[in-house]
Amino acid sequence: MRLRSQLASAVCIQGMGAGAAFLASILISRRYGPGIQGLYVSSRSWIDLVSQVAVLGLPQAFIHSLSSGSLTTAEAAHINATLLGGLCLVAFACAKAGFVPLLAAAGMLAATIHLLFRPLVLAARPSPVFNLVSIVPNVCLLAGTFLVTLGGQADVQALVAGSFAAGAIVTVAAVGTELAGRWSWPSQSGMWQIARYGFWSAITPLALQATITGTYQILGSSTNGAMLAGLFSLPVLLITSATVPLNMAAPLLFKRWAADFAAERSAAHFCAAARRAAMLSLAATPVFVLGSTFFLTRVFGAKFEPAIAPCLVLSCSTYGFLMSRLLGTALLAFGSPRLYALSSIARAAVIFLLLWAGWRGSLVGCALSWAVGDAVTLLLSAAGIVRVTGISLADAIGLWSPRRRTELVYGS
Repeated sequence: MRLRSQLASAVCIQGMGAGAAFLASILISRRYGPGIQGLYVSSRSWIDLVSQVAVLGLPQAFIHSLSSGSLTTAEAAHINATLLGGLCLVAFACAKAGFVPLLAAAGMLAATIHLLFRPLVLAARPSPVFNLVSIVPNVCLLAGTFLVTLGGQADVQALVAGSFAAGAIVTVAAVGTELAGRWSWPSQSGMWQIARYGFWSAITPLALQATITGTYQILGSSTNGAMLAGLFSLPVLLITSATVPLNMAAPLLFKRWAADFAAERSAAHFCAAARRAAMLSLAATPVFVLGSTFFLTRVFGAKFEPAIAPCLVLSCSTYGFLMSRLLGTALLAFGSPRLYALSSIARAAVIFLLLWAGWRGSLVGCALSWAVGDAVTLLLSAAGIVRVTGISLADAIGLWSPRRRTELVYGS
């Protein structure tokens, strides 16, 4: 299956998953208001954060090692099975000791399973299967939300935990034959390389998710905290929707760029993707501005009118948010997770410093801190791309370069 066909399949199938998550947020917002929406986003953000800690960066390390041929799918599956045995004991012990509710612990464990086994599906199955497996949690979340809104009060923890449980079951089933194969392990040096790559790869999603969860917690610590978290979830939903096409294509682009970089082939594929991403983000900016101004309250309800101003702020930072994610994917594919990790740490540090300096007092201040943080990580990630590949800064950030594309070679 050619890359263009794989990307088209990803856009079609995973677009349905992104749309399902968006519709679920609309249903919860309109039916229950900002308060329950705040509980929903806080619950999901905590599950996402804990699952990122639990996977230790292994999903990114697996994709990198499986793409380079240094790891087999059976070896990765058995590493996952061993790790999950320990995680199940930890989750049960935490729930038994009362540190977390049993339902929340189950949701965190299910989200971890879904994250760990998705790379194996990508390596062992056709790309449409991977895309279908990826959207299962969001589709189940939409179905559960629709059924709940027909009744009474929503149990947001049950909705989120149940959706991830369905995703975990489907993902493991898709890799089932690999788990049944001969027990095998990579060499000691191979395990060390996976652990080192996974460590640096884990920092980036942890920093990104910690920023989301931390912002919700800071808002939630104030008066009417759940309502403020629910209001700020709309700007977050808006800006993250800009990365939906990239999230759909990222695993496929990762494999292509990693192969190109390993073979020292032309960098034209990366430069073309950067230009398209820049064009997409610049085109999306006025759309998001108009949507925030005229359609936000009509879609989510009149109670969300205070979210219009922070939505406008983050709409203007669409370019920085999207391009920094694309450059991060490229750095991971080029075998430089440390550079992306450092830029992500810088983003989180800038955001939290600005929040604690006084910007946390308003939704607009929170949005401005995010915009500044995205600008910082864009500059640092672009500098990392230039350092690793030798291409120009203009090519790295998606702007036109006078150099011919056929002359762009990694390291030149």
